[in-house]
Amino acid sequence: MKRLPQHGKGAPRAFDSGRPAFASALGAASAGTPLSYLAEPPSFAAVSDPNVVVSLKNVLKKDTTTKTKALEELLHHVHTHPFEDGAGVDDALLDIWAQIYPRISIDNSRRVRELSHSLQLQLMKSARKRMERHMPKIVGAWLSGLYDRDRVVVRAAQESLSFFLNTPEKVAAFWTKCQSQILDYALDAAQETQETLSDERTTTAEDAQAKYHRVLVASISLILGLLQHETGVAVKSRQKLDAFFEEDVVWKSITFSDSQVRKTVCHLLLACLDRRLPYAESTKAKQAFLTGGLKTSQSGSALEYVRALTRLTQRDPGLWAASPGSKKSPLSRLQLFVAKGSQGSPPKYWESLDQLLAELPEDGLTGEIASGLLSALKSGITSREEPRTNTSFSWKCYVDAARRCLRTLSDDDRMALARQHLFPLLEQFIFSVSEKQVAIPTGPNAMTVLVEVHLGLVQSSTRLAEATADEWSRLGTALCAEISASLPEVSGEFQASQTKIGEQGRRWFGLVGALHGRLQELAGSLDCTSAPSDKVISQCITVLENRNLKPFGAAQSLEYALSTASHLFATETGGSLTRFLQQTAKDDMEKAILSPSSRTLFSCLNLLGTLPELAGQYETIWQLWMDAILDLSSQALRNTALARLVSQERAAPLAIKCPRLQEAIYSQAIEAVEGADTNVEGSARTLVEAAIANRALDAETSRQIAGDMVAALEGASAGKERVLEVLEIIARRQPELFSQREAIRTDLVAHLLSLSEIADSAVSPRATRIRSLLDGDGEGALPVVEIIHANLERAGPQSLEINTLVAQAKRAVDSNARWEDAL
Repeated sequence: MKRLPQHGKGAPRAFDSGRPAFASALGAASAGTPLSYLAEPPSFAAVSDPNVVVSLKNVLKKDTTTKTKALEELLHHVHTHPFEDGAGVDDALLDIWAQIYPRISIDNSRRVRELSHSLQLQLMKSARKRMERHMPKIVGAWLSGLYDRDRVVVRAAQESLSFFLNTPEKVAAFWTKCQSQILDYALDAAQETQETLSDERTTTAEDAQAKYHRVLVASISLILGLLQHETGVAVKSRQKLDAFFEEDVVWKSITFSDSQVRKTVCHLLLACLDRRLPYAESTKAKQAFLTGGLKTSQSGSALEYVRALTRLTQRDPGLWAASPGSKKSPLSRLQLFVAKGSQGSPPKYWESLDQLLAELPEDGLTGEIASGLLSALKSGITSREEPRTNTSFSWKCYVDAARRCLRTLSDDDRMALARQHLFPLLEQFIFSVSEKQVAIPTGPNAMTVLVEVHLGLVQSSTRLAEATADEWSRLGTALCAEISASLPEVSGEFQASQTKIGEQGRRWFGLVGALHGRLQELAGSLDCTSAPSDKVISQCITVLENRNLKPFGAAQSLEYALSTASHLFATETGGSLTRFLQQTAKDDMEKAILSPSSRTLFSCLNLLGTLPELAGQYETIWQLWMDAILDLSSQALRNTALARLVSQERAAPLAIKCPRLQEAIYSQAIEAVEGADTNVEGSARTLVEAAIANRALDAETSRQIAGDMVAALEGASAGKERVLEVLEIIARRQPELFSQREAIRTDLVAHLLSLSEIADSAVSPRATRIRSLLDGDGEGALPVVEIIHANLERAGPQSLEINTLVAQAKRAVDSNARWEDAL
């Protein structure tokens, strides 16, 4: 610092001849800038209004409430003295305000700062041109309000400025014209200290620090504003700009505790680089950013800081070289910084860090540095404080860094890096199930990360590609061992053990499928996962065969293999699976259906049917399963299994061609409405619904079931609810069965109208629902007209009530029916 406090007062400071000096009558030793609390108070002798004098004196008091009230009183005074009434306020008030405005505008009270800018606006309105001569003293404080961290203060400053600078051209001209005075203010502010801005006897340390940081942000922001204007800084003002950047505090502010200060100085450095000014490439700047900045917490400013480092590196990559006498190299400090993660920054932090790491010189990269960098990245990524929204971006940064290291290092160093950092990622991803996450998150993002890791490994060198293949083989053997060692059904941990195996299988085959798809895009022969995957599939089949199909984790692994890595079944592995599924039907179908793997095995068969190369085998196996299921003695078990079988994607054409299955479904439709066994009745209804929904019925069976259900409504009322349940299934899933035969549709609508009149909470609402479903099919109105005619011409005990007929007549007329037909 150029000016430090001495015994509570500011040290003297020389000013160039073009700048005003604020020296007191006691000499330069007690002088202070208008920002300092040491500044000499103005004389109020020239002010004629005693009330204004009192308000001005109160503005300089320490109490916030007193200052706020005084500013409000001054605002009222100015409002009562508009320009139109005697040319506005007195010059004496303007003179005093120009002296105290800078200090009031940085007050710790947000309300005081807001009122100071509002009062400045009203004084400008009242005094007009008489205010121009004071502009050199107030322009810095006025513009500084634009950079306040409180929005209400910024808004007050913007309103004040925009009242006079109402076009972009005027704004640009104002900055250009006042450039010298802005530089003066910025330099004054940079030379202030926490001790000269606040009286430590009456101000808390927190408030004093907050004011100091506020002033420093304004100082740096004003210089930044000048640099960002098209005209830049004029040659005649370059000396003042040089003086500003000579201040140590400018670049050292990157180490300050206030994030806004750090962000602002980062923007300043970028602006200097954009303008090709020498300041950002000075030793001071580089040392502050690479030494102090990397050691400092950059919470709240990490994104801007990394962007600044990237630009510095692009300009001078050599700055990362270790100095002969330094204890730590810049790269080792960078690792410590990276290990902190994004420090609360958005995802773009990781994108920017990726850019920075890409700019680092490769010639200095050793195996030790690369290992340290990847360790630091992983620590930052897996930190508990790291936001989850950053996950995919952070791991992409990791993968990119790893691939760059593999590309640069020697073969031995590559191998060491892969074994220490990259191979473990694969293992932890597959096997760290239901444990603390130590590697990377599961899901699509993890797959993408590991695919890129794999590609980086196999594309680096032949030796590393072979090592990667060996690693996959080792992991495959380990997974087979996990599958074999999974707990039996008698164990209390059976469910947890098998669920774990299923999750491991999901991750394995999900990754294998993603790798295969990526390698297909590259048209390369770098896939080393097929052989170990075949081994895992074979182990799953063996375990299922040897343990009576009970290890459902192995079955789930097969299901995931079929759904995410179907390419594996284009070889002999596909034949092994088809033989296993065939043998399952031949050995004991009831055992398969009752096993914990039942649902998963049905799913495996369904997925098998989606593979074009195994279409023929699927039809054979499906037929075998269907015959074996139809031979089961348990009706409920048979119905449940058949429902699953007919629901498969390619089952409908096969089911339609099977008379025995059609007969079974028809008989279960009757069972659903007439059966006495509740369990059988429920499973029968499930089978009928599955068959209708999946179009697994031939035309004759469909018509027969629809006709019999309508006819069954003539029976006793006790069974009507179950009949309606089946009819609702048909109306919901395949309503066209009723429209194909007009007589059936007319009878059904008549029955539904009759049942809707019954005071039965189970029957009446369901009848209404079915009627609505039929109306939604677009065929409901015309049968109603016939029903109305029949009930009016042949009235009897079973006829519908007159209110029902009237309601249906209105609906028929309101629908798409023609008037002639309705009449």
